[in-house]
Amino acid sequence: NKEVTGLGKAAQGSGDSMGAFGLELANVPAMALAAAAALGALTLKAMAFAVGAVEAKQKMISMFDALGGGASSGAATLAMMDSLGNKIGTTREQMGPWAQQLMSMGVTDLPSLEKGMIAAASATAMMGDAGGGAFMELQRKIQGAAAASGKLTLGAEALTGMSKMGITASEVAKTLGMDVTELNSQLKGGTMDAAKFGNALNETLTNKGAGPLAKMGNSLSSLTGKFKESMAMLFEDVDIGDFMKEMKGLLGIFSRATPSGKARRAAV
Repeated sequence: NKEVTGLGKAAQGSGDSMGAFGLELANVPAMALAAAAALGALTLKAMAFAVGAVEAKQKMISMFDALGGGASSGAATLAMMDSLGNKIGTTREQMGPWAQQLMSMGVTDLPSLEKGMIAAASATAMMGDAGGGAFMELQRKIQGAAAASGKLTLGAEALTGMSKMGITASEVAKTLGMDVTELNSQLKGGTMDAAKFGNALNETLTNKGAGPLAKMGNSLSSLTGKFKESMAMLFEDVDIGDFMKEMKGLLGIFSRATPSGKARRAAV
């Protein structure tokens, strides 16, 4: 009787083990599906990041092509901007609007565009976004005058408004090699050469803003932005056409509309 009882308990234990094993086997499809879903979600995020990087680059090049008036100007402008960003620690996200505004004013040759962007970055570094905005506002007047008569007229308000950029009229006058009284006289009388004044403005901002710009480029926010940009650049030249075609095929395995998807669904 003891032997029978022992065999019964052993059989019961064996049955419990097989039952547990059976439960584990039953859970395999669900676990596999969960793993596949997690992998799919991760893959989709990577794909979205890559596609976003590619589209952002293409969009920027197309915009610069249109503003520069040539099919090759966009790529050249972006290359210049990337080189400049590496020097002063700014990102495409920061520089793109500056380039867009300057090019829309007619500043399309790369050396002048680069100088204008450095000046905008310097004003921003000294006085924040308001400084960069004040610079662009004055640039519109300068470029408009240069395209019209070539002579610039500014009132007292515009001259005192230079403080919004972090500089003074006296500092610009010094760059021009004259005193502030003479500068005021020429600007009020409409005899100041617009291009000459614009160059002096850029130079004054660049020289005075060198220190603040270096600090801005080494700030945590700037370094984080450059890191994110560098990661995006790893994917921006990916052929997303082939990539998305392969992803479509992979995701189709789990689609209800495909035979393989139906089979997996039935198995689960």
